[in-house]
Amino acid sequence: MKKKIIVLTLFIIWSGVVFSSGLKIGINGSELKYQEDQQRKPNYTGQQVQDAVNAYRKELKLRELKTDDFLCNDIFDRYSKMLSGEALTTGHPGFEEWANMKLNKYNFSLVGEVFSPYPTVEEVLNGWKGSPGHNDAITKKEYSSVCTYAGEKGVVLVLGAK
Repeated sequence: MKKKIIVLTLFIIWSGVVFSSGLKIGINGSELKYQEDQQRKPNYTGQQVQDAVNAYRKELKLRELKTDDFLCNDIFDRYSKMLSGEALTTGHPGFEEWANMKLNKYNFSLVGEVFSPYPTVEEVLNGWKGSPGHNDAITKKEYSSVCTYAGEKGVVLVLGAK
């Protein structure tokens, strides 16, 4: 009986140590994760990203992209779709439907979209430059129109040609 009480007492002490250590690790881990998330929030506006893309296009001797109201009228929806869980499996959820509407309703001949979760304009632009598909989108000579939306989790830039 004494042996059982000693074993039980040791188990309770051990459980308390494990629990309090785990709790402390969880709090520290959560605090660290929160700080990292806070540091990773974008520090730019959509206009700043658009200006950076236009500066890059200028270096390449391509025309400047001008903001287009028809591309902008549902830009937040495109941004939201890129943050959805569906984006992890389909890439650009709802893009085909959205693009077809822009092509048919607003007489665009070509539309495109790029997204980035990076927190600085430099990282956004470098990420797009370093990805052949994204680089092709932001440097396509046919594009003349643009709309950009930046939020707390990244930036979406939609492009159009008429």
